[in-house]
Amino acid sequence: MANDEIITIKSGQRVVTAEELGIELQPGLEIPEDVKKSYETWLGDFKSRLTDYLDIYVERQTTLQQKARRQSMGLEAVPEIGAPTFPPPFAPVPPFCAFYNPFDIFTLSPIHFGGLPPFQPGKIVPAGALTLILAVLWTNPVPAIPCGWGVPPTITLGGQPVRVRLEQVNLTTVTPGAARTFAFNHPGTSIIILPWLFFAPVPAANPNLMEVNVTVDVTAAASPFAAFGTWYGDIDLDPPFLITPGAPRELQHDVPMRYMVFQ
Repeated sequence: MANDEIITIKSGQRVVTAEELGIELQPGLEIPEDVKKSYETWLGDFKSRLTDYLDIYVERQTTLQQKARRQSMGLEAVPEIGAPTFPPPFAPVPPFCAFYNPFDIFTLSPIHFGGLPPFQPGKIVPAGALTLILAVLWTNPVPAIPCGWGVPPTITLGGQPVRVRLEQVNLTTVTPGAARTFAFNHPGTSIIILPWLFFAPVPAANPNLMEVNVTVDVTAAASPFAAFGTWYGDIDLDPPFLITPGAPRELQHDVPMRYMVFQ
């Protein structure tokens, strides 16, 4: 999709997928019908859960801001028409601003569509398996005047050109892996789901350990919006053995997202 192409989404839609923005799932990749059906079912459920999380977030942010105003922090006055909607110089920063994230991105660890447990889904991927990695772009829909966001980021970014790039590095061979770039105009929604389907590489000899990183930036001139993924959802359940306690499916922070490909 060209960056200057205008995409129309349903009124009030807050969570959209790349396909709804007119972006091909994976150009040139033939996806078996059974895999596509499984993917669409999973994606529909994931999209529904993200919508629920969004509702909870908006309610929580609204409650925090109302509480802060009631605590009379000197920022509760309603500005006159035409008055600035940002805090005056040296105004105290309310505690809820620490929980206000205007723009960010996270990923989900690989899911592959072949083989039997314990290899599906997970970070141990058979060579050549059709594999899904998901990036989720967040843009805050809630205004927060005391935090400097009198206009919600969803409105600020609406129509702006955005670039999301997923990159892989083969740590075993210390070489670049496959990459995918999504380029689109921001539709003004809170959540954009960007799925990347690809065939896992085929190792020449030893199993290959892969690392995945994701970046996002708004490519308009002098734009302050950019981020890289520091969170990813680890969908693997690690059972305990010997002295290890095991680990549940959980969010990981500030650790690389890695998976292994084996022959």
